[in-house]
Amino acid sequence: MRIGVYGGAFNPPHLGHITAARAVSGLLKLDKLLVIPTGHPPHKTLPPGSPGPEQRLELTRLAMEQTGLGEGIEVLDLELRRDQLEEETMKLANRLAEQPAESIRMLKYEINKTYEIMGMRNAMEFAAEMFNLCRIHQVQEQSEFNKMVQEKGLRAAMAWKEAQDGKK
Repeated sequence: MRIGVYGGAFNPPHLGHITAARAVSGLLKLDKLLVIPTGHPPHKTLPPGSPGPEQRLELTRLAMEQTGLGEGIEVLDLELRRDQLEEETMKLANRLAEQPAESIRMLKYEINKTYEIMGMRNAMEFAAEMFNLCRIHQVQEQSEFNKMVQEKGLRAAMAWKEAQDGKK
């Protein structure tokens, strides 16, 4: 199972958050995106009159319903329940420990990237970066296929392509 984590103040949640959640989930082909609003953001002070943690949690839930991801997105109140944070962290750690090592490495990368997303601009830069990485692989594979066609013929190239697809 591919899981992503999207944390932030969500003060208030807006179209950029919805679009970023959709983009990251689709781009990384996540089975589940965990959205975790902070109770008290450690990196900034919320302006006077901002919604409280419980209000931001509920607003985030309502906003994330608009992503169209259905069961593929879940808003968690982990940060709001600091007294139970250690227990919840251990549960999450145990869930992660059940995953294959390669999945954990990718998840760590995804989590780090997700936590860097603080707005739509960064989310779009990340989406473009991931698209380019995927595209580079496709171009390299296409180039290898074309070379195989030139050197060994279409039948050999098709057999090579089927073998490559079987490895994925």
